[in-house]
Amino acid sequence: MQNLSEILSGSFQKFSDRPAVQEPNGSVLSYAQLWQNTQSLAAQLAAKDKQVIGVLIPKSGESLTAILSILESGHAYVPLDTHAPATRNALILSDCQADALLIAPQLVDSMREQFSGDLIVEEVPGFDFRRIRFSYDEAGPKLPEDLAYMLYTSGSTGKPKGVLITHRNALSFIEWCMDTFPVSQEDVFSSIAPFHFDLSIHDIYVSLLAGGSLVLIDQKAAKNPMLLSMLIDQFKISILYATPTLLRLVLSYGRIDRYDHTSLRIVHFAGEVFPIEPLRQLKSKWPNVAFYNLYGPTETNVVTWFPIPDQISETQTSPFPIGKACRHIKCAIDDDGLKKPGPGVSGELLITGESVARGYLNRPERTSTSFIQDEDNRIWYRTGDLVTTDDTGNLLFNGRIDRMVKRRGYRIELGEIESALAHHPSVIEAGVIARSNEKEETEVIAWLGVEDPENPPSGLELKEACLKHIPMYMLPDSFRFLKSLPQTSTQKVDYQALKTASND
Repeated sequence: MQNLSEILSGSFQKFSDRPAVQEPNGSVLSYAQLWQNTQSLAAQLAAKDKQVIGVLIPKSGESLTAILSILESGHAYVPLDTHAPATRNALILSDCQADALLIAPQLVDSMREQFSGDLIVEEVPGFDFRRIRFSYDEAGPKLPEDLAYMLYTSGSTGKPKGVLITHRNALSFIEWCMDTFPVSQEDVFSSIAPFHFDLSIHDIYVSLLAGGSLVLIDQKAAKNPMLLSMLIDQFKISILYATPTLLRLVLSYGRIDRYDHTSLRIVHFAGEVFPIEPLRQLKSKWPNVAFYNLYGPTETNVVTWFPIPDQISETQTSPFPIGKACRHIKCAIDDDGLKKPGPGVSGELLITGESVARGYLNRPERTSTSFIQDEDNRIWYRTGDLVTTDDTGNLLFNGRIDRMVKRRGYRIELGEIESALAHHPSVIEAGVIARSNEKEETEVIAWLGVEDPENPPSGLELKEACLKHIPMYMLPDSFRFLKSLPQTSTQKVDYQALKTASND
């Protein structure tokens, strides 16, 4: 298989009449219908040269069709967050110099406000979304010829950064999934992650390759644990992929005992550490389900995995390891030089192999520091994650070495939150830190230097200001105020002092 578009074309021939996509509103697309829709739109997107096309459509059969049609027409897609501020989406489109944007009609006006001059908005025959074409005075960035898509992640400079993912990068992960986990055309897959989040790559393409049925769950429904619990029962979902945060919500508020979840066979979790006690409780609620801990950043997708034991011992008090390397990659640990994982070896985890991305768009310095070449000309990605190898050869996650944190499955650069807060007129300076609370959840605290700490702007006002620049999942959990923030000897914000103060 050479590219992602071959997945749908192959499955159309094998599973033509089977349901490919289902939505909670009752909409169903068979493989034949999805194929026909994809071919119709791909014909309208056809162009001589490879293009970058953004997708700003709420999760639906139409947004999935848009993604698959872009691939079918030989282009690369950039999935955008329909819940993010228009300013952020416009910044992404400008950064990648998108040739076009497929956009929901209700979002056109907010996007039009972000660009100077008149945007030409076109109807797309046969579909409910619109197309906006862009043109630029200068040539766009040089892109890999086999680029499939770009996923934008939070950026430490206050600007999101685009990760360049090729067809081979994605296919190496998808093929590993098919070889590792027993899935078939009888399976019903959940699609919980938004399409701009890397967990969605498994949901979309493994489901299509297996000939299974994909249940599209939008972000609003995904945040409602009782509704999600009901949907598992209603659609007889058998393959579930979610963050530990969401699974814990289902455990606590999903009223699992009220619904029939016997259809579940496999639960993958990723994106953050799953504390052992809620995992043990959930495993007891779903005793016949195989649980797997998957680990991997956007730049590599999943690279290690660990099967959770059928019975979790009462003596198990710490989280399970992130496991061992997947077949399609190799791991090394930087401990004053690259070393193979071995008992007691600790340091930063590095990844090489087919799934490693081609770098960051328009970020040559960041690419050169994060993607390094060894003497054998292999490219290694520096994850920024600290790990230790246990006695059985499994990797244990020990945290981050930079200011990036993971919360609710999302990678968040604290610097991007600070940049958003700096736009508020009352904020003189901002320092954002993260810590684990008593529930072992990541809590983000924003310390703000303001003129009058006794009469600061309200939390609601600050959050509303932030939402003009960052998506909701990045909002701080709380705000604290000082006349001025503590500084280091080099006149930088003293984050260690803020962490200490946060615990007082």
